Amino acid sequence: MNGDLAYAGGWDGTGIGIAVIDSGVGSAYDLNTDDNQSSRIAYNESFVPGDFSNADAFGHGTHISGIIAGNAYSSSTSSYPGVYRGIAPESIPQRRSRHWNRGCGDLAWSALHINNTNEAATFQ
Repeated sequence: MNGDLAYAGGWDGTGIGIAVIDSGVGSAYDLNTDDNQSSRIAYNESFVPGDFSNADAFGHGTHISGIIAGNAYSSSTSSYPGVYRGIAPESIPQRRSRHWNRGCGDLAWSALHINNTNEAATFQ
């Protein structure tokens, strides 16, 4: 993806909202502000009927969110051989929705919620 070249050129996702439709997004230092004082996750929503939790029971959504928006906070210590930053480290991740609580979802169901998310998205 050449994310390092984009980052070096000043393209870091500042002011861009990222809607993650996956298994949820768990708490992760790399998804917090640069000083690690607060989360950058701007919005939470679950489309699982009767389930109002935004936790990520499977870890996949958190992993994907890190690839997209991780700011390298966790890998900036001596425990890591390099700095691992997401493609848009200053973007605003949103737990916009999550799949069924079994960790899987139907393609048509996902497409419906992607469409609803696009229509309702208002990034702050």
